[in-house]
Amino acid sequence: TSHNPVACCTFDGNLPDDRAALIGGWDGYVRSCSDTDATTDDGTAIASSVVLGPILTREMDEMLLKELQAVLGSSSGDVTFAVHVGATSEIALASTAVLSGTWSAGRNLSNFVRRSGHAVWVKLTATSQWALEQIRARIAGTGKMRRRGQ
Repeated sequence: TSHNPVACCTFDGNLPDDRAALIGGWDGYVRSCSDTDATTDDGTAIASSVVLGPILTREMDEMLLKELQAVLGSSSGDVTFAVHVGATSEIALASTAVLSGTWSAGRNLSNFVRRSGHAVWVKLTATSQWALEQIRARIAGTGKMRRRGQ
């Protein structure tokens, strides 16, 4: 909490390498962005997250999410994933995860989900540098009988 900025200033030098954005924090330190590939912020791991979705059918029907398989970059750090399924996008996003786990660099094993709903979200979080290449999802319809009862 002491890293919160209270002041900022652009230090403009004659050369591009002499220019910097300076940020003053509550703790009395002046900081600048010194490395675009930084893995920490003053020793604190940089947390990142993304929410993918909602995954819906074209007709907004109920669907069965059978499995997920992720491919991360070859030098990627681990990524924690969580799958959320629900009757609507809003309900699914606020729901408890039906499956969670960790994906590592490269092609991961398939994660069997076997949950049905109208909307699916996949949340990814990490505290290390990571790169997502693709996520493959196997999805099936739940059939005409199930559609008729909705």
